[in-house]
Amino acid sequence: MKVHSIFESINGEVTAAYQGSICTFVRLAGCNLRCSWCDTPFAADIWSGYDMSKEEIFQEIVKIGNRNITITGGEPLSQKKELIELIDYINEKDSGVYKIAIETNGAFNVEKVIDRQVFCIVMDYKLPSSGMEKFMNLNNFNALENPDFVKFVIADRKDFDRAIEISSQIKKSGFIGRFAFSPCHGNIEVPELFKWLKEAQFDEAIINLQLHKIIDMP
Repeated sequence: MKVHSIFESINGEVTAAYQGSICTFVRLAGCNLRCSWCDTPFAADIWSGYDMSKEEIFQEIVKIGNRNITITGGEPLSQKKELIELIDYINEKDSGVYKIAIETNGAFNVEKVIDRQVFCIVMDYKLPSSGMEKFMNLNNFNALENPDFVKFVIADRKDFDRAIEISSQIKKSGFIGRFAFSPCHGNIEVPELFKWLKEAQFDEAIINLQLHKIIDMP
């Protein structure tokens, strides 16, 4: 599969392993979307990565030594077949040792992935400011459950209102996970987002800050 990088950092965003936890990131290359505010454009092209086998990836994970694993991108599900093989291989080699989280952009169905031993899925819903909302399909969110997250990147009030609307629709499908509202850097500040949440009386959302950026880690 095409891998952009494998590195140690902290979980800077929401995950069932908790923000701030030490983690090994497997960043896959290639993404099917082009969000206006994307903060990893360097991994958007499939050719930004290099070929690695599941065995080679696992060797790097073992070498780094963390039990928390976050597979991100790019977009991991753009290489869905290989992703499933990697998850199965990790669990086969050390079942119960590693906690695998997947970060995905909301454009792909996760049913075949969530059937694996995956600790957590964090799925984005792309709001109007991203320019990519047309690729969202609420059916993709039906497989999510506790302790999964639906994450919204909020750039303006229109995004916020749409996030509240979509949260309600997702809950109607039986979703019992959690919602994360992430202020888009340079567009809105945390106090403003908190004020909107308070006014909307929406206490089911976690305000998601990118801790790895705040403390200048990869």
